[in-house]
Amino acid sequence: EVDDSVSEPYRYEDITDVAKKMQITVYKEDLETGTTTQGDAHLEGAEYTIYKDKDCKDAIETITIQKNEDGTYSATSGWYLSGTYYVKETKAPEGYLIDEKVYTVSQDPAAQTEEYSYHSVTSKDEVIRNSIEIVKNLEETDSTEKQSLAGAVFSATLNSDTSKVYYSEPTDESGYCVIEDLPYGTYTLRESTVPDTAYNGEFYIDGSNERKTTFEQFIEVDDSVSEPYRYEDITD
Repeated sequence: EVDDSVSEPYRYEDITDVAKKMQITVYKEDLETGTTTQGDAHLEGAEYTIYKDKDCKDAIETITIQKNEDGTYSATSGWYLSGTYYVKETKAPEGYLIDEKVYTVSQDPAAQTEEYSYHSVTSKDEVIRNSIEIVKNLEETDSTEKQSLAGAVFSATLNSDTSKVYYSEPTDESGYCVIEDLPYGTYTLRESTVPDTAYNGEFYIDGSNERKTTFEQFIEVDDSVSEPYRYEDITD
């Protein structure tokens, strides 16, 4: 109320503007399977850095992906003044190739009607894969008859989940075959079908007269190998 009893201006010293803020959540997924991981790869542990500049040199914060109770994977930043920020993966999770994309997250303060605004991006990584080349041999004998090495089949079983089994095509006449595109992980390699012309002395006949072998080899598929694995010492 303004009346003639007041000769000095009113003065308010407790009127404070509230800064508009924003927060960024990064969701992490497998490029092919979403929140389902492949092999022994893990989506948690990926690191994302948030920058002020598009050249990604002026870093503000680094956040680390964790697995949530609902099975999703994410990490959330602190609160920043509303504006434009850039998000980049700076450390890939185990078993995955890094996402090279830079994500732009922007909030115009003039268009923001609440104190807080929430933003999210989804980053997808490609799982590391490799292949196994197998060359099968026959032990030396006195026979002069040419023996075919065609028809052997090999399998690779994921050690951490034995329901995940990958098979080769049957070997060709030279004993060559490939198990392709194994996701990152540790596997047990077995010869699951032996050619009709060979056996390794350690097989049995089951009810279906299927010949089996006890050949077994452990292998690891990881990012240190750029060329297919090659086994040349598998001899019946």
